[in-house]
Amino acid sequence: MSMQTTQRGMTFWGVLVIMAMVGFFVLLAMRLLPVYGDDLKINKALEALKTGTEGRTREVLVEQFLRQLDVNDIRSIRPEDLKLEPRDSGFSANLNYEIRVPILYNVDAMVKFSHHQDIR
Repeated sequence: MSMQTTQRGMTFWGVLVIMAMVGFFVLLAMRLLPVYGDDLKINKALEALKTGTEGRTREVLVEQFLRQLDVNDIRSIRPEDLKLEPRDSGFSANLNYEIRVPILYNVDAMVKFSHHQDIR
């Protein structure tokens, strides 16, 4: 009587494919997490504009916002990305921007962000 044994486990190629996929997602996370961290800082800088707005002009608000970004060492926002529209008792701030992050060779990831804040 002969006993048949079956192989168990993954082949070398299976392990290699899974390792390549895990490596790709780790690379993607390493490239994109700093972008989302900067976006949190940008959102906090935008929220900081809504306190004590009495008598401030559009230029003063933009300068305060850019100064806050400079303190946090964020260079991806241009002054024209921030749109301030006059409202009844203040301004409405809209910030729309996109960031391109190189992933691998000629492959980039583009991330779009949009924020809105009422400033009174």
